[in-house]
Amino acid sequence: MQQAADNGAFFTGRLMQLCSDFPAVCKEVRGKGLMLGLELNQDAAPVVAAMRDRGFLLNATDTTVLRFVPPLIITRDQIRETVEALREVLGKI
Repeated sequence: MQQAADNGAFFTGRLMQLCSDFPAVCKEVRGKGLMLGLELNQDAAPVVAAMRDRGFLLNATDTTVLRFVPPLIITRDQIRETVEALREVLGKI
């Protein structure tokens, strides 16, 4: 449980940094532990599709929120890979 909490805090921090880097695209990060949402200022469906094309599975709730619910055994390297892929996707929007 502690590893999940620690990795959730790490993931949240990485997503918050991403929001700071892309303020026109990202609105807010919310959630608890490893169940996180990243609200966008636009439709999330194209981002979900682009991430899927890169081998990352996530979904959109509502129409503007990316939902991340990784397995509890996710590693920090996997979190970094996910955020870097998302950075590439958001950079092309």
